[in-house]
Amino acid sequence: MKVAYLSILFNSALKLSACEDALTLLEEKCSDSEKHCSDYLHLILTEQLLLQGCTQEAQENLERVSNEYQNNAGVFWGWLSFLRGENEQAIKYYTDALKAIKKATGKRQIYFNTIGGLFFILALLKDGSVQRLKEAEEYTSLMSRQGDHWLRFTYGRLNMVLQVQLGDITQRNNCIAHLFF
Repeated sequence: MKVAYLSILFNSALKLSACEDALTLLEEKCSDSEKHCSDYLHLILTEQLLLQGCTQEAQENLERVSNEYQNNAGVFWGWLSFLRGENEQAIKYYTDALKAIKKATGKRQIYFNTIGGLFFILALLKDGSVQRLKEAEEYTSLMSRQGDHWLRFTYGRLNMVLQVQLGDITQRNNCIAHLFF
C-alpha cells in the first residue's frame, strides 16, 4: 500500500492535481508519534505541502527530518524560503544543497530532479544580477538538454527568458513565439 499512495502523490505533483486521500494517509503516518516515519516520507509530505502553499506545516515537517538527512532537505528549505519572500536565504539553501548533491554523486554537471529546482531558477531570476542570471541560465541549459527529464520543456522556456534577460535579443522573438503558439 505504501508504494501505491507514494505513486499517487508523485503523479499528483507531476500533474499538479489534487490527491486528498493519499495525502491524508501520508499526513497520518508522519504525524503518528507512536510509529516511525522515514525522512524520505517527510520530504514527500513536505513537497505536497509546499505545492499547496502550506508553508507553516511544511516547515514543521522539515524540522522533523533527521540531521543526517538534512542535506536532502535543502531543496525544500530553499523552496520554502523562496515562497516566504526570503530570496537570499533561498539561494543559500539551494546552493548548499546543490554542493551536497555534487559531493555525494561526484558529478559536476548535475541539478535538482524535483519540481523544487524550478524555484531555485526563479530565486536567481528574482535576484536579477548578471552573475545570478548566468548561473540560472547554466542550470536551465543543462536541464533543457536532458532528453528524459519531466521538466525539460519548462527549463527550456526559462532558458529563453534568461537569455533575453542577459541581452540576447535574438531569443526575444523565440520567447514571444512560444508564448503564443
